[in-house]
Amino acid sequence: MNSNSTLQKAKDCFLWAKPQIPDSAELEIYFSEGRGRSIVWSEKKIEDFHQAEGGGVGVRIILRSSSRGNGGQQGYAFTSSLVREDVEKTATRALEAAKMLPYDENRCLPSAPSKYPQINQESLNDPNTFSEDVLKIQERLREGEARILKEVPILRSVLRASFSEGVGETAILSSKGIEIAYAETHSGLGVSCLAEKNGERQEAGFGQSK
Repeated sequence: MNSNSTLQKAKDCFLWAKPQIPDSAELEIYFSEGRGRSIVWSEKKIEDFHQAEGGGVGVRIILRSSSRGNGGQQGYAFTSSLVREDVEKTATRALEAAKMLPYDENRCLPSAPSKYPQINQESLNDPNTFSEDVLKIQERLREGEARILKEVPILRSVLRASFSEGVGETAILSSKGIEIAYAETHSGLGVSCLAEKNGERQEAGFGQSK
């Protein structure tokens, strides 16, 4: 993941959107993209596998009127396309939305802070995310199932185990000077088992995410 690359994509979208709105209008670009996958393991085989990726651009504008004070009219539009023509159309839709909404004397984009808070990227990102292919994850789930059944004698079967992970990148850019980007990962693991003791059977599960 590269937050500098994400910020550059947001800057491109800003340059495409800006000519579509009045010079006096405030403009904010929210850019995001990411991908994720999930695997469900049951009865010693993969039961379900899902993988997806996506992203988009949100365009927010504030139409200003010097004759009416410091407020404005807000409009917002979103597109899942990162093509220049679609971003330009999205800015136009945001402009039309702003024209339809009432004036608010307190409506304006926030100014950039004098100093951004320090973000510990290591706490947000796991470098091991997406480091293994599906076959390797499948083997880990198989090994985990065998180990659980061996170490806990009362367990009769692993009904289901699941693993998921994802990465996401976000950038925010505005005409008021805000310019920030960050990336984060997430992962999760869950398992449900069937246990039997003294003729009584119970099902229980456990999950963890970070």
